[in-house]
Amino acid sequence: EDRVLTTEAVLAMRPSAVVWQMQMQDHLLETMKDYHRAGVFQVYEVDDLILSKSDIADSNIHKGKFPSDLKARWRKILSFVDRVTVPTEPLAAYYRDLGVDVRVVPNAVPRRVLDAIQTKPFSAEKLSSSYRPRIGWMGGIGHAGDFAVLAEVVELLGDSVQWVFMGMVPPGVTPEKVEVIPPAPVEQH
Repeated sequence: EDRVLTTEAVLAMRPSAVVWQMQMQDHLLETMKDYHRAGVFQVYEVDDLILSKSDIADSNIHKGKFPSDLKARWRKILSFVDRVTVPTEPLAAYYRDLGVDVRVVPNAVPRRVLDAIQTKPFSAEKLSSSYRPRIGWMGGIGHAGDFAVLAEVVELLGDSVQWVFMGMVPPGVTPEKVEVIPPAPVEQH
């Protein structure tokens, strides 16, 4: 709680916007309300459909940290912030139905980064039995359900593909079977 800037401190910095990412604690709702009253432009980032605790997968390690009164908190948050950002159009449509200004900000590798990658043209070599396509995945600790599915897929596909995990590796998948790239800015991948 000590790390939240006072309204006066935020106003003194004159930011274009304050961005919140899935913050729902009581003291932060009060801070959002104070910033709202002071006219600070606030953006709330959300990358899931989470309006009630039942929307959160049981496999999500963070589920227990979410308050039981999510719907009421959402109503408060949406009354304090000026905009909500989401990664997909379906999420945008859902949140727009709640009467809030929603913008889609994809959470994918930017096209400019992909376009800058120097790739070799597809060749007959890739059709040979020794060629194995590379499959990459990025994710964090909040994706335990995804990891469980991926572990099964890794096992199922075996050595027919090369797996590249950027960040965490699913439980049960040994780093010897896959390539692991530590977290880094996207431009370094």
